[in-house]
Formats: sequence, C-alpha cells, structure tokens
Amino acid sequence: MTERPSIVGPETMTAPFPIQVDTDIIGGFGRGSSELGIPTANIAADGPLQQLDHGVYYGWTRVIPKVGKKTDSMKIKDRDVEFNYGAKLGPDDLGVLPMVMSIGWNPFYNNSEKSAEIHIMHKFKDTFYGSEIKVVIAGFIREDTSFDSMDDLIKAINTDIDVAHNSLARPAYQEAKSLIS
Repeated sequence: MTERPSIVGPETMTAPFPIQVDTDIIGGFGRGSSELGIPTANIAADGPLQQLDHGVYYGWTRVIPKVGKKTDSMKIKDRDVEFNYGAKLGPDDLGVLPMVMSIGWNPFYNNSEKSAEIHIMHKFKDTFYGSEIKVVIAGFIREDTSFDSMDDLIKAINTDIDVAHNSLARPAYQEAKSLIS
C-alpha cells in the first residue's frame, strides 16, 4: 500500500470548505459496526453533498437528540433497527466531535445506491438512529476506491481517522468547531 500523508489540506480552509449540513440520521447498510468494527451514522447523500466528489472527508459533527420522540423499530435492509432518536445518549456524547465521512458508492461493496456515512471519532453509550446531526465538512482526504480485502479497507479507514485527527488539530480547523451550535 502506498505511503499516505499524515496531514491533508492547506493550513486554512479554502473553497468549497467549510460545508455545513443539518439533517437526520437514517438507517444504513449495517456494516460499519458489524463487519468493520467502525460504526457510522448514515445521512442522505443529497443537498450540499451532491456537489462533492466521491471520497473521504474530515470535519466536525454533533448529534442532537430529538426530545420527546417515541422509540420505534423499523425494518431496514432485512434487519430491525431501533430508532431511539438519541434518547439514551449521555452528556459526553453531545459535544462537537471529530469525524471522517465517506460519500459515494463504496466500490468495495459494489453499492447500487450512493451513501453518506459518518464515522464519529467517539465511543457512544448507545445508538442514536433518528437523531438530528450537524456536520461541518472541513476538507478532503482521498478518493473513493476499492480494496483487495476487508483488512485493506479497515486499514485505510483507520489511516483516514489518523489523518483526520492530525488535520483537524491545526488552528484554522479547530475554529471550524464553532460553526456547529
């Protein structure tokens, strides 16, 4: 595998970044946690995300529970998914957190539909399907690509996570957290 940079993007954000998205978390393919050990919050790949090239991005996010929503279960892609709207999250889960985000067709899985999958770099107490999520996309890491094996995919995602941490540590990118209320 080719050596990848530990930091990506210029010292300050340049167009088209930052890109802000405010939407709801939807059910996904169920692979992030179960197959990869890297849970994701899925959102619709529409609105401002349509202007972006397929690939992996980094930035900030915040999950916002929908208070008063009744928990319900839905069948999504042949599995039962509990939509609890973030009711089980604790105070540590509700801050502005770093993220990496895949937008595209996920060639490794030969998806037939475009997806937007956010890995929030935080260990949550519970699931939060149906919650609101605010996202600030701060930069681009790499193009969407296929991999020879699941292990290669997992290694690439873990490298993406490291690159995102390093890239977000810069002052201009730290300031982007304030774009999420």
